[in-house]
Amino acid sequence: MAVLDPDGTERILIPGTAHHGGPDFSACGRFVWFNSDDTGHAQIWRVGTDGQNAAPVFRDDNVNWFPHPSPCGRHVVYLAYPPGSTSHPRGMDVALCLMDADGRNRRPVVRLRCGQGAINTPCWAPDGGSFAFMGYQ
Repeated sequence: MAVLDPDGTERILIPGTAHHGGPDFSACGRFVWFNSDDTGHAQIWRVGTDGQNAAPVFRDDNVNWFPHPSPCGRHVVYLAYPPGSTSHPRGMDVALCLMDADGRNRRPVVRLRCGQGAINTPCWAPDGGSFAFMGYQ
């Protein structure tokens, strides 16, 4: 995974062959949140913008994707697939989960049938008071 500075300089944050995806900067700009299957199945990770201290924020049995930190810096929303899911297919029963930025107080806030399109891009309101998502019937 890499970041690209405005001058065109690319900085590799995490080398290797594990699948990393869904990066999003923290509100403070010191971290990049992302999902990685480096520990076996997709989990929510965070790395410093200097490439230091890459680690899962938590580990559970769900297959977790697309972390998006709030602009206020207090929360992170992410998509949780059921245990054993491979990749992030459409038409699945999933949960949008909210957690504190330190990984505590994880909880589903919306259950829906969808896939990666639910929140695969930054989705928070500028004040961090709500987030947008897509659900399908």
